Amino acid sequence: MNKVLRKLKRVGEHGVGFSRLGLAWCVLHVFRRDLLKRDIWLIAEKREEARDNGYWFFRYLREAQPQEEAYYVIAKASPDLGKVLPYGNIIWNDSFRHCLYYLAAHYSVSSQAFGAYPFAFRHEAMLLAHRLCARKQKTVFLQHGILEKEVSHTLDYDRCNIDFFVCSAPRECEFVRTNYGYPDTAADCVGLCRYDNLNARGRTEKTLLVMPTQRSWLHRVQRGTVLTQEEIERFRADTYFQAYSELLSDETLLNCLREKGYTLCFYLHFGFQDYTPLFLPYQNDVVEICDRFRYDVQDLLLRSAALITDFSSVHFDFAYMYKPVLYYQFDRERFFADHYGKAYFSYERDGFGPCCFQHEELIRKTTALLKNACAQEPEYRERVDSFFAFRDADNCRRTYETIISLS
Repeated sequence: MNKVLRKLKRVGEHGVGFSRLGLAWCVLHVFRRDLLKRDIWLIAEKREEARDNGYWFFRYLREAQPQEEAYYVIAKASPDLGKVLPYGNIIWNDSFRHCLYYLAAHYSVSSQAFGAYPFAFRHEAMLLAHRLCARKQKTVFLQHGILEKEVSHTLDYDRCNIDFFVCSAPRECEFVRTNYGYPDTAADCVGLCRYDNLNARGRTEKTLLVMPTQRSWLHRVQRGTVLTQEEIERFRADTYFQAYSELLSDETLLNCLREKGYTLCFYLHFGFQDYTPLFLPYQNDVVEICDRFRYDVQDLLLRSAALITDFSSVHFDFAYMYKPVLYYQFDRERFFADHYGKAYFSYERDGFGPCCFQHEELIRKTTALLKNACAQEPEYRERVDSFFAFRDADNCRRTYETIISLS
């Protein structure tokens, strides 16, 4: 019964969305044809955020390319609103103006796959909505991380409307072209826009960052709502919670953090943020349980000296700064069977740090790293140098010039 109600709710939401888009299309072609004659850039990422590639690209356009008519789409209640307000040209997410500018935009650019679209449409509905857009529109996928694993084939070139797919490494680019069918002109190495800020120096503090990714079998149907007792029990029973609660309470690690003057920051993936309160009992004098409302991911990456992750693509961001990484992959077989498939990247062969599969092994390597002042081993530094296409602060510029060339 609940599944039926959820489907009906989605149908209703799509109906409202299409009704508003349909009305906006009529207004655009009858009363606001002037918008079609303007080269409008519509930039977005997750609707309530301004902290990923979309934000950094919008900031670049407003500062370095002020002649371009660029707008940023964001929710009114966003905790990041203050970051974009100084640059002006803000459009509220899902508003009628959002619909109007989405349909008229020359460039629809986002860290999400289908551009700066309104409403949380599913894939098929998104493709249908895109048909209402101006024929000249170019959709650019900035990505929200480097693609290293096999993901949904909704990204296939012949199944979506992506005109340019941003890549950051030669092997990643080859994978996108080969696996998803993108021609050379539609996928190329220009670098993630947010990496421009990773070149900031002198901000590293004595912080150990623990940032795991999510698991498909623990996804919540309705994110942002209060956890039910059933969801709490299911999460607590999973090896995911058990592994990280054991890590956060390990006395050997805690004593080493105190001895060396480090703080451990624990930050869950965006899709798992609802579970953050379950880890609050493990917060103490050297452990901070972080949430996305009070902490910015990139700021955490910049100020941290070492990273523990599992399969999260943030390990690329960290390695980009020549900082050491430890991989904790306690449920590796299930992850690649039930969450994502393996692709071109091997953590043992290509990773930027050692892989740990057992708790004791992770504690041993982590304490050794802390005692060595979080120094990166030469072997992993060489892997960083060989992986990335660029290690500079020109990713936004390259992205802009490539998008312009699409026209």
